[in-house]
Amino acid sequence: MKLKQAGFKPNKTFIAISLAASTVISTNTFAAQSCEGINAYPDFPQVDWEGNPDHANTGDVMQFNGNAYSAMWWTKSTPGSDNSWSLKHECSGDVTPTPTPTPTPTPTPTPTPTPTPTPTPAPTGTYVAGTVYATGDIVSNGGQSYRCDVAGWCSSASGWAYAPGTGSAWASAWTLVGSTTPT
Repeated sequence: MKLKQAGFKPNKTFIAISLAASTVISTNTFAAQSCEGINAYPDFPQVDWEGNPDHANTGDVMQFNGNAYSAMWWTKSTPGSDNSWSLKHECSGDVTPTPTPTPTPTPTPTPTPTPTPTPTPAPTGTYVAGTVYATGDIVSNGGQSYRCDVAGWCSSASGWAYAPGTGSAWASAWTLVGSTTPT
């Protein structure tokens, strides 16, 4: 032994101190303990203002991947992933498995319906000044269709004033509704 070579002879005190130190070192290792009742990540023990579990406070204990961790301060991180967690102990065989997160389904976009074009009503005939027209009647004039809005003016014999699309006051009596020419 090298101690004897240096002129040192172990005595009872040295042996006792050596045994005590090895006992302290060996008892300072983490022994597996039950993790029953300890929240498993991501089921945090603390809730947000809406009641959703989302964080841990100083001293809260959580289990993850077979170990129990103690939060060093307020945290939302995964236990054991950074300095906000301290390893408390290994979990014994009754470990609550870490749940597999369920992916949030991606909403399927609702198709926007294509507006159905309002068909241009078929004209009841070609406009003739002085013909009696009712409100809502459709006539053609100059390749366009027009709807009668004011029956008295639409029926006027004054074509120069109320002929749809050409008379000086046609817009007071008629509304343009579309082309009668095929496209």
